[in-house]
Amino acid sequence: MTEEFENLRVETRTSEFANEVLVLEIWKGFVCLYNPVEARNRGVGILQSVAYADSEAAIFKALVGLDERKGFGGIPKKTMQLAITALQVVRKQRQPLPEGINPIFGFSTQQPLVDLIINSHKISLDLDTARTHALHLLEAAEAAVSDNFFLNQLVIEEWRDLMTEMSGYRQKQWLEALL
Repeated sequence: MTEEFENLRVETRTSEFANEVLVLEIWKGFVCLYNPVEARNRGVGILQSVAYADSEAAIFKALVGLDERKGFGGIPKKTMQLAITALQVVRKQRQPLPEGINPIFGFSTQQPLVDLIINSHKISLDLDTARTHALHLLEAAEAAVSDNFFLNQLVIEEWRDLMTEMSGYRQKQWLEALL
């Protein structure tokens, strides 16, 4: 688990202004708000990015023989150019990703990573961490959809307060399960 992930979390919260449940992506105090559809799209985009980063790293390593070498020293220039060209072709064929999500191959770490932009701040996550974060976004999006259904069906203010309390309870239970 990366240090960035320790400071990254996902929550659902009832908006006081829009009277709907939103998904919050929080990193070191920076918050991005998403409606359930946006959160679902971001989660799916992160999962796509994980697949792209993993496959591109495998292609690059196979073409330059990184598994047999220690670092990039000694790789013939033609081999390196072929690998870079192959990655450019692969990247042109992939589906576009949502804004703020970018699969990369870390040349210094020789590992595939996923860069995320959260409120104008870039963080890099390893693939397992990115995959886990994407699943948290998808889970929160589904919780927000069901909460919004009940919230829209409840017209009495007391019931709305109860739904807000239930959302907080769900978040508390989820955080306790992590510890």
